[in-house]
Amino acid sequence: MDQGIISPYTQILDEPTTFGDYSPSNFKDVYYGWTSVKDCVSKSLNIPSVKVLQMLSAQSSRNYLSKMNITTEESDNNLALALGGTTYGTSMIDILGGYKTFANNGLYRRPTFVRKIEDSDGNILYESKNSIPTRVFDEQTAYLMTDMLINTAKTGTAKKLSTLNYQVACKTGTVSMENKNYNSDIYSVGYTSIDSFLFWQGGSLPSEQTGGGATTLQFKNFAYSYYTSAPEDFVIPNGIVIANIDKFAYENTHQLILSSKNAPKNSVIECKFSQKCIPNEIDDTYDRLSISDIIFEQSSNNVSINFTYNPKLCYRIYKRDYLKGEILLYDIKGGLGAADIQIDVDSFFGNTITVIPYYIDDDSNEIIGTPSKYHSRSVLRKLRN
Repeated sequence: MDQGIISPYTQILDEPTTFGDYSPSNFKDVYYGWTSVKDCVSKSLNIPSVKVLQMLSAQSSRNYLSKMNITTEESDNNLALALGGTTYGTSMIDILGGYKTFANNGLYRRPTFVRKIEDSDGNILYESKNSIPTRVFDEQTAYLMTDMLINTAKTGTAKKLSTLNYQVACKTGTVSMENKNYNSDIYSVGYTSIDSFLFWQGGSLPSEQTGGGATTLQFKNFAYSYYTSAPEDFVIPNGIVIANIDKFAYENTHQLILSSKNAPKNSVIECKFSQKCIPNEIDDTYDRLSISDIIFEQSSNNVSINFTYNPKLCYRIYKRDYLKGEILLYDIKGGLGAADIQIDVDSFFGNTITVIPYYIDDDSNEIIGTPSKYHSRSVLRKLRN
């Protein structure tokens, strides 16, 4: 996100994937198909994490980690880094420092536990000297990561925290042993707007003991006793943009396309972006509302109508008959692909064929687009000419 490669709503295909000689898997080999980055974080999915590191590069990731005092080796310059696979591991204090960076709007400060020690006379025996902060992520990236971790604490692997009546960001972690019946480490690490926390258990833990279970329960129980008043919500920084994206494109082609300004509410998804990762493409379906590629072709007493359906629109096709007046022939909803419609026409009098695109707005009104008309050739017209 900091480099504008992805956003929280970018979709990644979560499926069994082999990366050269590296074959990671999700927890219990469960896969979700196309999934947003936000939900990948919430569900703690491994395959999308590796794919994102592949987009970024392991070296770029290591550069970010080094700014947060998390050391890696040249031997860690591989995709296993996405899942914490490092030669010498990472200490809990450094993991906590990394998450504290998100809590601190993208600035890294070395974690401290003791601010000051005084004797009974008030003399300062020890005082922590705050280091000069290092900018690791911009404020917008840090906030979007926090927003995703808040979602994780509401509905994801850390949902045991959902009963807390204030915003808390959390990520869980589980390290399985070679014998997958046991886990060696389980974590729950997170933060509020004023404190950062890490809870850990280790040893030969049964496989059902995960970071989303025991350690998140510890986190919740501690938070209930620790806070006598609720912390403030996280502050949304400048540069965060609320924008609507086109729902059809998102669900069917997995693209992030800004929606038309006139799009009905049920056809859009509201998203948060930083300015560097807001989509460039804009859908104009509900602004243009016309059929740009329609072709009418007549052979004898038949007219074929060809155009490309926009699945977000409906189409009515009318034929004006010499004796019966205008007749509705088709009312098409949810058309896909290429339309190829055949209509019989009166070879003597001729007919007028009209194709009208439309959609239903938020107030259940029909919004009618620009009609496309065709006047069929007829014997009568030839006689007149």
